[in-house]
Amino acid sequence: MNQFKLLRFSTCIFLILAGSALAGRAVTQEQSQNFMREFNRIEFRKLPIVGDWFEDQDLFRHRVRVFAKWLDQNPIQMFDELREHEPIARMSSIPIRGAKYKNSSAILVMKSADVIEVLDHPEVFSVRHFAEKMSPLGEHMLSVDVSPIHAIEKPWMRKMMPATDMKRIGEMVDRMALISTDLMQVVSEDGKSAKLDVVNALGRRVPILLSGEYFGFPGPDMTTMYRWSHATQEDFFHNLPNQRKLRNRAVKASEEMLAYATDLIEKRKAALKDPATSAQADDVLSRMLKNEKLDTADLTDDRVGINIVATLIAGVETTETVVVQALQELMKRPEQFELAKKAALANDDELLRKYVWEALRFHPLNPVMPRYAEKDYVIGKGTSRETKIERGATVLVGTQSAMFDEEVIPNPKAFSIDRPASIYMLFGYGHHRCLGEMVSSVQVPRIIKSLLVKKNLRIVPSKAPRKVPAFPEDFWVEYDL
Repeated sequence: MNQFKLLRFSTCIFLILAGSALAGRAVTQEQSQNFMREFNRIEFRKLPIVGDWFEDQDLFRHRVRVFAKWLDQNPIQMFDELREHEPIARMSSIPIRGAKYKNSSAILVMKSADVIEVLDHPEVFSVRHFAEKMSPLGEHMLSVDVSPIHAIEKPWMRKMMPATDMKRIGEMVDRMALISTDLMQVVSEDGKSAKLDVVNALGRRVPILLSGEYFGFPGPDMTTMYRWSHATQEDFFHNLPNQRKLRNRAVKASEEMLAYATDLIEKRKAALKDPATSAQADDVLSRMLKNEKLDTADLTDDRVGINIVATLIAGVETTETVVVQALQELMKRPEQFELAKKAALANDDELLRKYVWEALRFHPLNPVMPRYAEKDYVIGKGTSRETKIERGATVLVGTQSAMFDEEVIPNPKAFSIDRPASIYMLFGYGHHRCLGEMVSSVQVPRIIKSLLVKKNLRIVPSKAPRKVPAFPEDFWVEYDL
């Protein structure tokens, strides 16, 4: 495949895996009714003898391209049409540079029951794509499926980050958000208002500060920590086509992080030998080092290092993105925005969290999740949509589509904070449900709360948000002092 085509596919896949963090999603009435027409204009069939799936395509016509465009502009309407007309849809394979595994067609899975079926079978639908990407770091629960590493280390890490920490995390985030805002807000000349870049002042800064104070992984400095997290998150989870420039950045960052972690662990273990220091040390890394003995074996320092490094990789860009997207969705709905502000001003954190989670249902971090078919599998067996997924297919699992499936979600287009927690797939589902869910369930609403309590909070109209393919680069708001 020539370089132009690879770049074109790469752009599509960035959008598919990341969603659109900042793009306007308004479309015309005509556009909103024609996804399936546009999608099915491109004929899709198996080639004779060879047997590979193939699209009749030219430079500007491809099902992946159509899917990516609609995911950016009007995903909810697209998911509605797919669930109604083609809930299990095929596209041709996604080019992956240097793939060491079979790479056949791409499959879209959109109905809630099928999404759950895929995510409930990690032995069939694996995270192989992530395993290849995360190899410079080493094996981690994010990159393995049914394995001792996942079975042993994920429960162990949950013990290191118990729910009893939620109050403490909330207090840390409140303090960090307040200090960061005071430090980075730009006060007007008359002193009556201030502007703040939510991404750089809060969305990135607070998670990195939390990495040092709560997780015990402070890094050399703020700039290096952000470079590490950005390079690895962008390549590991948003560079499926394996663009070389992004890959090289991630490899370099992984090597630097592991070297830093090795040195940090050595120094921390030496410090913990002092009983007084050990008694006071209560960050996650110190807990890990004081609790290395497992039922089956001792956890080695390199495994401790990989797990603590991964907390940074998973925690910064994800936070900055959902903070911006939740704010955007709330601010588009004046009534809900005012009710969320009332919850923030009343310090009703549980009520505020419901507003934030419902906002993110309309614009989640990952509207689809990629999985890899390790073997042939029939999905939706016994239904009219029964489909054989062949080994080697990339399955794009529509978690946002599942959250709007009218068969299981009453009145899905309405903004309602009364929905049961079980319908939300904001942190994934099943075997690979996010380890950091507890931390995020405190951190994200509390960052947003620090803004909602400001007087007359509004978006700065003269500063259009910027973004890289996967993450917001800035998001300016203004408020009265």
